Amino acid sequence: MSERSIACANCGARYKLPESFNAAKVRCKKCGAVIEIASSLVTPNAPKPAEPKAEPKAPASAARSSGRGSPRSGAGRRSSRRDKGADADEAEAPKRGGRRAGRTAASRSGRSRGGPGGDDGDEQKSKMPLFAGIGAAVAIAVIAFIVFGGNKKDDTTNGKPGPTIAGKPEVADNTPEKVNPKKTGSAPAEATTKKGDTGEATPATTKKQTKKVAKKPAKKPAKKPAGITPFDAKTLPELDYPSDVDDAEKARINELALTAFEDDAIHGKRASDALVRLGRTALPGIYNQLRKANYMDEFQAMQGFMMHKAIEEMLLGRNLGYKPPEPGMPIKKEDAYWNAKCVKALHRFWTKTLEDGDKAAWDGFMERRKKFLRDQGNK
Repeated sequence: MSERSIACANCGARYKLPESFNAAKVRCKKCGAVIEIASSLVTPNAPKPAEPKAEPKAPASAARSSGRGSPRSGAGRRSSRRDKGADADEAEAPKRGGRRAGRTAASRSGRSRGGPGGDDGDEQKSKMPLFAGIGAAVAIAVIAFIVFGGNKKDDTTNGKPGPTIAGKPEVADNTPEKVNPKKTGSAPAEATTKKGDTGEATPATTKKQTKKVAKKPAKKPAKKPAGITPFDAKTLPELDYPSDVDDAEKARINELALTAFEDDAIHGKRASDALVRLGRTALPGIYNQLRKANYMDEFQAMQGFMMHKAIEEMLLGRNLGYKPPEPGMPIKKEDAYWNAKCVKALHRFWTKTLEDGDKAAWDGFMERRKKFLRDQGNK
């Protein structure tokens, strides 16, 4: 990307501008002076402009004679010096140098002779520091006026300052000042600086500070109720009694289970207590009766709950999560399906945990259950 270089006429600071930078004036960061771009263009390798040095003023009444002439009176020598001083104003620089050499020789000659001319040369030399001091004071005053107050009128265009270069200057610690376009009224430059580039000017722009507004968390959609999966306990297979139970015992257990399920009075309670005392061998009869129940019927659902209470007592507090119906309230389908699945849980407990009613498996379960209850009581 081609670029231009400009230099501040006041302090000498240099800056690089891209070709797309089209402002007419910019402000120097180092001294604050306004730089006219058209008149401040320099070549990239051009040396910085040197500050002018005040030349010491030559004494107007220095001696003009070469020192080789015959001795003259003091009045004659002063008249001759005045004539030669007038001629010296019109002479060229090389001749002026020769005359200075002549004056030096004449002053030395006059001092060696001890005449009045020697005294006049000393008087002229004594004025040289005075002239040099006056010239230096004037130069300092002019520079101070230019730096602090001389460019106030030139710093603005129609009363408004121009844009400022935002790039890095070539002089160290001389970053140009940013100018707010809103305050100055000047349009910001269209130049841009790519990430990683150095030395290129960028437009003076101001970013509007926007308040950060905390975003409200999006509302999560409401969870849809889980679908109700119908289940009928009649689809479960019947359980067989253990091999150590004879047919007469099987018939008695089936009779007790039927009475406990159908009778909600004293006979049903006695039958339920008898099943609890039988324990392991009574579980198949209870399961087969619960498998045939209609859990949408309030009476049968309540009787099923009573038989589950008998199972909980038989298993030392182990329950299968049966939901009892509320008296006088219609039974919900999801509750009926859940209670039917409790029968399925009883089938899994018999086949997996008790290993189809094996006595050793039953005894092991009861021992673990008693230990668990002891541990809970000791806590």
